[in-house]
Amino acid sequence: MTPANVQARRATVDDLTALRKLWHVGGLPIDALEKRLREFQILETPNGELLGAVGLCIEGQQGILHSETYSHPEFEAELRSRIWERVQSVVRNHGLLRLWTTNTSTFWKSEGFQTPGEVEMSKCPSASREAGPWFVLKLRDEAPVSASLDQEFQLFTRAQRENSEHLIRKAKLFKNLAYAVLLILVVLGLLLAALAVLPNSAWSRIFKNPAPASRQGKQSKQNPPAPANSQP
Repeated sequence: MTPANVQARRATVDDLTALRKLWHVGGLPIDALEKRLREFQILETPNGELLGAVGLCIEGQQGILHSETYSHPEFEAELRSRIWERVQSVVRNHGLLRLWTTNTSTFWKSEGFQTPGEVEMSKCPSASREAGPWFVLKLRDEAPVSASLDQEFQLFTRAQRENSEHLIRKAKLFKNLAYAVLLILVVLGLLLAALAVLPNSAWSRIFKNPAPASRQGKQSKQNPPAPANSQP
């Protein structure tokens, strides 16, 4: 077995049976760790044999390494180095600020883990839940609070401005629609008022169907008026 042939990945439900055996060998609380299955990064051979595992609990921008165990103690150094590569990849993807552990192995000290001061210890997310001693690895600097607040304020004001512009556009649209509807109602009102004041004779002339002038002339020719009686 060589580290190059070992695969590192996140644990799944299919790994639970093998993990139980590994936790049992390491004297770890199996029932408690089963509920934290998704926290574990594992090492396995190409044929699927589980070689090691370590839990990585992420709380905010802090990470905690816990429950580290291996099936072959004689290869522990090589396996730990391989699993550390996997852990580093995960913490970079999550942008963590610090990584914590209670493991006293000299390997972690050689990787930069050191005893935290009082200020750093106050930032340990699980210091009240797990016994020490604690060791911490600083991964990157925290952004200054003032700069972070200023950035958040700028994002907030930008969002408010965009929201206000959107509301103004909607208000203008509704105002134009209201004016259009009002104009239509005014025109209809004036038209109805004009029709209401027309006399009945006007209504009769509008709806009466008079005979064409040519027809009236023809009828007058066919029926000439009777001659008046002449006196001698």
